Formats: sequence, structure tokens, C-alpha cells
Amino acid sequence: MTFLVHINEYRYAVDGAAIADVQARILKAVQAGGEFVDFCVAGGTPVKVLVTPASAVRIEQLPPTAEPLDGDDQLSDFSFFPDMDLLLA
Repeated sequence: MTFLVHINEYRYAVDGAAIADVQARILKAVQAGGEFVDFCVAGGTPVKVLVTPASAVRIEQLPPTAEPLDGDDQLSDFSFFPDMDLLLA
């Protein structure tokens, strides 16, 4: 299962196994008044995102049809989605 993490105008695909940790890191950053949040997107690429109390954050589960098949790295090539709405349309 893959989740899409929206932070301001950017979107990141995150593996389901890591989503609880990413969510906790985002919450901690907001409570601290802002800090960089490190996490890996689907496929293992590390990112560092500045999250503040003013950041717009939304987390959603991608539909099963958007999941990669076993052994398919399809989503890892698109681990950062600048305009996900166009890809899912």
C-alpha cells in the first residue's frame, strides 16, 4: 500500500510501512514551530522537507489500482508528484 503525502503544493509517495513514522515526524515538526522532516519516498529516495505550523499537510491512501505490481518499480520513478491530479485523471 502506498500513501500520498501532500505538503504545501508538493506531493510525495510514501510506502505504507513508513507512513506512521512520517506522520509522527510531521506532527513533531509542527509542534516544535517548524523543522526539516527527513523521510524516504517510495523507491527509497531520501527527501528533506521544511514543515511549519503554517504548512498545509494532507495524507491519503492511493487506490489499489495505482499500486505497483510485485517486482514493478513503476511508482518509484514517480516518487515525487508535482501534479498528481494529471497522473490520476
